[in-house]
Amino acid sequence: MVKSGVRVLVLGSWSAMGLGLVACGGGGKPAPAKPVAVAPPPAPAPAPAPPPTPADDDVAKGTAFRDRMCACADAACSDAVMKDLMAWAQPLSSKYQRPEDAPPALVSAMHELSDCAAKVPSPVAGKVVEMRDKMCACTDADCAGKVMEEMAKLGDSFGRDYRPSQAEAKAASEMAECMQKLMK
Repeated sequence: MVKSGVRVLVLGSWSAMGLGLVACGGGGKPAPAKPVAVAPPPAPAPAPAPPPTPADDDVAKGTAFRDRMCACADAACSDAVMKDLMAWAQPLSSKYQRPEDAPPALVSAMHELSDCAAKVPSPVAGKVVEMRDKMCACTDADCAGKVMEEMAKLGDSFGRDYRPSQAEAKAASEMAECMQKLMK
């Protein structure tokens, strides 16, 4: 009887396992595997930016000067920016001997700075307009000569790097037209 009890136990164990397999779905074909989402490999880290060059520094400083000048609303501000700019730019003349030698972005920033400087109201503009009015009031060459002497003295006070504003350039052009009329 011992043998038959073992057999019942063994058969019972097999039956229980069979029922367990059927209950778990293991009696037939295995269930199809569900696709598992696989994460893409991480993107490579971006290459580090190259260190700034001296030319990059020059462009950044030139752009900062341009921004300062374009924010100016009066001659005092413009004069202060020009003073700082001239001190900074002096050593650059040996570095960039021709405009073609300078970085294009620096040349562009300096052109834009110049355009902004020409738009800043200047007390000099009033003097040029005054000279224009004197010249246009002249009736002879002697009077025109005196006005030109005054204008030359005024021009000497501007300095070599002076760039006239649009209003000054217009007044000077009108003054030249009045002088030409006197010379005819």
